[in-house]
Amino acid sequence: MEVNVRAHSFDLSDGARAYAEAKIGRSVTKVVRGGSRVDVEVSEQSKGGAPLARVKVAVAVPRGKPAVVTAENIDVRAAIDSAADKIGRALRKTKEKRRGKGRTSPGLAPVAAPMDDEDIETIEM
Repeated sequence: MEVNVRAHSFDLSDGARAYAEAKIGRSVTKVVRGGSRVDVEVSEQSKGGAPLARVKVAVAVPRGKPAVVTAENIDVRAAIDSAADKIGRALRKTKEKRRGKGRTSPGLAPVAAPMDDEDIETIEM
């Protein structure tokens, strides 16, 4: 799996870059196996004068539309953790939806409880 980590508007340390690759890569590979591509964009914004790390994760899912999540936090690692959790949930939900299609049929009647010996009448010939 290919994980691309890019930083915009600030310098991302090597430790934070490796942490993002490991954490997000792990959460994606639990759900999606195969040739998917993961793009992680880390940028810094300021809201109300305080710097805020913003992490945007886009996963190109094979045979499906891409999943995109965004997480914001003051700490870069906390934002990466939040984004990893969100992308894992989004991919799991997409996978369950895709696997659940056509597995149920509304025309089937519910299974009845088994009959006791008292319920069965003997037929005499």
